[in-house]
Amino acid sequence: MALCEKYVMKVLYVAPDVPVPHARKFLGGSTHVLKVAEGLAEKGCEVFIISRRMVGQTKFEKITEKIVTRRFYRGLLIPLEGKPRNTNKRSGFLKLTKLIEGTYFVIYRLILTIYVMWLLSKYRFDIVVERNSAKGIGVFPAWLFRVRSVVEVIDPDLSKVQLRLADRILTYTKDILPKIFQNKVVLTHAGVDVKLFKPIEDPKIRERYGLVGEKVVIYVGELSEWHGADILIDVAEKIEDVKFLMIGKNLELLCEEVKKRGIAEKFLFTGFVEHKEVPKFISAADVAVAPYTKTDKMKIFHFSPIKIFEYMACERPVVASDIEIVRDVIERHKCGLLARQDDVDDFVQKIKILLYNCKLRRKLGRSGRVAVVSEYTWNKVAEKILEGLK
Repeated sequence: MALCEKYVMKVLYVAPDVPVPHARKFLGGSTHVLKVAEGLAEKGCEVFIISRRMVGQTKFEKITEKIVTRRFYRGLLIPLEGKPRNTNKRSGFLKLTKLIEGTYFVIYRLILTIYVMWLLSKYRFDIVVERNSAKGIGVFPAWLFRVRSVVEVIDPDLSKVQLRLADRILTYTKDILPKIFQNKVVLTHAGVDVKLFKPIEDPKIRERYGLVGEKVVIYVGELSEWHGADILIDVAEKIEDVKFLMIGKNLELLCEEVKKRGIAEKFLFTGFVEHKEVPKFISAADVAVAPYTKTDKMKIFHFSPIKIFEYMACERPVVASDIEIVRDVIERHKCGLLARQDDVDDFVQKIKILLYNCKLRRKLGRSGRVAVVSEYTWNKVAEKILEGLK
């Protein structure tokens, strides 16, 4: 029996870096926080989320009967959007800007820490869950008030003090952490809403985008450097009679390049698609791709590939980069093919294998659906949090 089923546990979820719900901007992190909260709620917990406030959002919102969020503007009084710095400015100006920005965020985190301390003093919370980017806003007050705490380590943007104070650390790979903290680790993964993400045969999608009778490869995601969406331009040049359906914000920035290469007819850019509509698009494809790439900043791949779980839930076979976290999923569940990271020719070969083998596509797709239903739901992630503190 899960902890929350014995009595109503109260969970404080500290995620001030992401809006909840996503506000059309921060899809991955926002989806993660909301779905984990929903998983905890299904276990009987009451969840109070500290999240980021965006334009048009209220300070407080009761999302469900058991989930409430208190939102803070990044600028406390104003909704700072966090635009990239202008690299054309002289280095002295950049250093000053960085100093001011760093000083501000120390004050920002201090104010939120005081707010969390006030919450813990006024209300009974059983667990504090904190995203690593909160840098101790939640776990420090939890340590002071002797409340059990968990840090979710999503990326290397963390604090050693934060890890030292936490009772447990949830992460996708131990390699991202200093060895001194690895005895606290509970290995976890992201999840997928299997009620929402499922095979949905909707011929209107293919009709709308002129894909009837075409071989379709789908990519869902952003134009973030490590997602590797741009490699698909090179891939498309080497595959005949295929359409690439590109779902997600900023992907249309690749339009000029595909026009320059003379392969614009092979690409369809939809822009942002509502989360609830994404399963229809995935189901309209034959093959789904996740070409995660190497970057200078990322020495270890430390993300849990949500897009792969969504592909699997919709029974679509996956062609993905052969990297540790992804390899574990693909090989264990026989739900797709692995291609060497950043190897265009290998991606071309693996995509072709699936495009021209309908029987194999169905077999791998069905295996993926069975796997996510049994192992990769958000309820399973919630269980990891609770069981880690049992």
